[in-house]
Amino acid sequence: MNDAREVSLPSPDRIIPVFMDVDCTLLRGYMQRPLFAKYGINEREFWGEVQRVTQELRGRGYSVLEETVYLDVLLNFVHERAVDGSAPPLADLSNKVLYEMGAQLETFPGVEDFLRSLRTLPAECADLTGNRSFEQFRIDIYLVSTGFKKTVEGSVLGPLADDIFATEFSESRFVPGAHGQPGRLEETGVLQWPTHIMTHAGKTAAIHQVKKGVHRIEGRGVDDLVPREHWYCDPGNGFAFGDGASDVPMLSQIKAMGGTTIGVYDIEDGAKHAAAASLREQGRFDVLLPADYSIGAPLYNEARLLVARRMEGLLRRRAMTVELETAAAIGHVDGGSKGLAQLYVPPVRSKLNGRDVHDAGRANEPAAPVRDPLAIEFG
Repeated sequence: MNDAREVSLPSPDRIIPVFMDVDCTLLRGYMQRPLFAKYGINEREFWGEVQRVTQELRGRGYSVLEETVYLDVLLNFVHERAVDGSAPPLADLSNKVLYEMGAQLETFPGVEDFLRSLRTLPAECADLTGNRSFEQFRIDIYLVSTGFKKTVEGSVLGPLADDIFATEFSESRFVPGAHGQPGRLEETGVLQWPTHIMTHAGKTAAIHQVKKGVHRIEGRGVDDLVPREHWYCDPGNGFAFGDGASDVPMLSQIKAMGGTTIGVYDIEDGAKHAAAASLREQGRFDVLLPADYSIGAPLYNEARLLVARRMEGLLRRRAMTVELETAAAIGHVDGGSKGLAQLYVPPVRSKLNGRDVHDAGRANEPAAPVRDPLAIEFG
């Protein structure tokens, strides 16, 4: 009987991708903060300089993005002397230093336990329902940031991510050749130029890379035409976590593909809360909750519940497809075998009045947010 209830999913539906911004979503503040503290740079003054340079360049007719201007300002802090002739403020900044700064990042409460709990959620759902079909699922966690990849790798977040999409730097300097001789790359030991720049809009490219499996399948490019059955995963089955306007391209992409967006805010930062609330009113976030990922907190319970419902919705949709295909094969398409999907996938139940907490059946629609902080059995 148990075997009969199990459903085999197409490969792209077995991966539930979770895309997460880093700064102010998983971290308190910005990851550059410990770097500035190490070198005695005033954080507010640095970002003020970035904004001033951005506006001045725009005033001169250049089309520039603030997230690329900040990298140019940063690298000038590495290589250029100050106006008074003193040494560059970040003269020895290297990838090693960026990595070491990761250990000093402060995450919001419960982040590590929450990310680990997403990994175990399929097995928990299988145990809860008695349906081993849930064990087909894998929850992939992707960190997408305009910050530094090395710093994220060096933090507690690095080992918990399946991949990190963020800005990267080379320490090599190109020395031009002469008289027909080729140039060469010369190692310098300090940051020279960005080999990959992650912008706000660039976060959508990361989604498509994951969708097509560029990060997993050798030789596959983001511009390759890949039929859905050969996708690595379907982002429309996934989730995006963010905190503000810089995440809008990623949020919009996930929503457009049918996924669910979850907004968080620092309860100690009124301005951040107001900005996130505005995005919620615009429909950018399906759910907006305080950035407390601790076990039993509303964000922990609701996010896990939404992921569980998404998995169950995918199983139910597949069961319905099997039912229709079977009925068509034997010449019965009149709906006479109704209820088969329930046989395949028992609904996940919460402890709150024994209420069913299952998806309505359309797995590519965002699951309706649960307003009660449910103490669900797998939460």
